[in-house]
Amino acid sequence: MVLVASPEAGYRDTLLPLILREGWSFSWAETAEQALRKFERSDPAVVLLATDLAGSSALKLLSRIKEHSDEQEVIVITQNPDVQTAVEATRLGGNEYICLDSQIDRLRERLEGAYDEWMARQNRAGDAAWKQRRYGLENIIGESPVMQEVYTWAEKIIASDSVTVLIRGETGTGKELLARAMHYGSARGKQPFVEINSTAIPDDLLEAELFGYEKGAFTDAKRQKKGLLELANGGSLFFDEIGHMSMKLQLKLLKVVEEKVFRRVGGVKDISVDVRIMAATSRDLEAALRDGYFREDLYYRLNVVSIELPPLRERGGDIILLANHLVKRFNKEYSREIEGISAEAERLLMAYEWPGNVRELKNAIERAVLLGNGRLIVPEDIRISLRVDTALKDQGRRQKGSGITLEVPLEDFSFAEVEKAVIAEILKMNGWNKSKAARMLDISRPRLLRKIKRYGLERDGSEPGDGTCP
Repeated sequence: MVLVASPEAGYRDTLLPLILREGWSFSWAETAEQALRKFERSDPAVVLLATDLAGSSALKLLSRIKEHSDEQEVIVITQNPDVQTAVEATRLGGNEYICLDSQIDRLRERLEGAYDEWMARQNRAGDAAWKQRRYGLENIIGESPVMQEVYTWAEKIIASDSVTVLIRGETGTGKELLARAMHYGSARGKQPFVEINSTAIPDDLLEAELFGYEKGAFTDAKRQKKGLLELANGGSLFFDEIGHMSMKLQLKLLKVVEEKVFRRVGGVKDISVDVRIMAATSRDLEAALRDGYFREDLYYRLNVVSIELPPLRERGGDIILLANHLVKRFNKEYSREIEGISAEAERLLMAYEWPGNVRELKNAIERAVLLGNGRLIVPEDIRISLRVDTALKDQGRRQKGSGITLEVPLEDFSFAEVEKAVIAEILKMNGWNKSKAARMLDISRPRLLRKIKRYGLERDGSEPGDGTCP
């Protein structure tokens, strides 16, 4: 992952195509404080540090990062080169000082080689020991019977470090966390754990990222590059959301799973690899099989051992256990002193369905700890972000894909409150044109008028308008 620290939105047009073309994921921070928090939590391979952070924040952040890890790759970037800043950045340990206007090719070269350097750093014994402590199975919080069954299966998998594993579960249930725990608890734990998300990288780049490529394999292949398979040798390769992988890549992956050999893009020689394959999916693979989107032979090779991670709503008291654990964690992270969660707030947490699972709970508790004003988290501190997809109608044809995101207090979470919020937002989006809003909501105009009256909705406190007629 590449962490970019810059308040300048204009950098995105230059940097993001370059970062994504190299197959990286990325995180963006607009302040030094935000960048430092993200750095400590995500362990990026490369930090791109822009000199336009407020005041001397860029150099201070560089110093803090190097105090944390002297081997961290930090590239200082600028659009306004300054000799004094370049000298100081070098003195503080910056790996390179690059002017984006004239040295973009140099930045590309640094990014191409950075992954190999990062993997070498990750594999050192100290890092491995730290990760074994951080990602151990004991760090997965849960006491419910369904989670006890997960632990039992995970311990069996840890004891057998070559078996292929398929982890199933809804989005946000912790599939990657479980995969890491099984890797670092096994005999492979001191070797690399390499993750690849099948939905995050375009298909044409995914093949080169996974298998690597030979010099000259395609236009930009100016040198040989190892793929993730080689970098994971001796360890584990984790495919997140494998259900979305193309049929072409599924066939190539099948050869790796069955024979433990592959070829780089543009290569003619088979390369042997010793790697445990772990895969995760939130997709119904059996349905994908029936619909012809997933290979049956690969399915059976991956599904040697399958673990189902339960949704949070089925984990009972684990919700409160996790919430209290997260309060302690975010107290430490944000220097807060929240003592706990009120009984009323606990009842709300237990009553909510948590469609986003542990990830959604984490976001809700983080916000409550950060913004809460009392010694306890109370119902009004807990808010959820609700994504509502809308159905647009155009000449009788439904068009999916648009939507709105609402932030709703959990204590007010009910169908009526959500419907009221959705209608208000759709009316606002359409300038209170009720005919357009009705089409967007896929209901009749008279029905929309009744709902507006029922919920007492008004346009900015004045008489509602329509843009056409009342």
